[in-house]
Amino acid sequence: MTAIRVQAFPSENYFQASDYRILPPETDPDTAAPGEGISLSSLPLNCDILVPSDGAEIPAGPLTIRGWALAGDGRGIGRVDVSLDGGNSWRQADLHSATSPWAWRLWSITLEAPPGPISLTARAWDDTGVTHPESPAHLWNPRGYGNNAWAHVKVVAK
Repeated sequence: MTAIRVQAFPSENYFQASDYRILPPETDPDTAAPGEGISLSSLPLNCDILVPSDGAEIPAGPLTIRGWALAGDGRGIGRVDVSLDGGNSWRQADLHSATSPWAWRLWSITLEAPPGPISLTARAWDDTGVTHPESPAHLWNPRGYGNNAWAHVKVVAK
């Protein structure tokens, strides 16, 4: 591709026109009519934990947690909070330099990992003070599109 086309109507590309659709909860995705539902468009605020990975065994002690956050429509990331106890208490992560308003914003934090099971959780806030939902329960749809609930990773510190 060597060009960008600006148009006043939605793309007729198969994925945008037919597949990447948020269907009503009662819809069977295997029998949904092409184009049924809402087309995916703006990216919702989201973040994820990249390190450590889910199910990892880690040494107790200093633990560096790394991830990314993204706010759609050119909004910036205001902060990322990280929890070692499933979201009961939070610490603010360090945000790395933004490469552009449209790029993922990397973040990291080093916390003291106590021995035993740990439930790491991360949530982002955009620069307008909006955060994303704690649970995907209210976002559920048959194909799972648009899930931007808090990130969760379970590890065991030894």
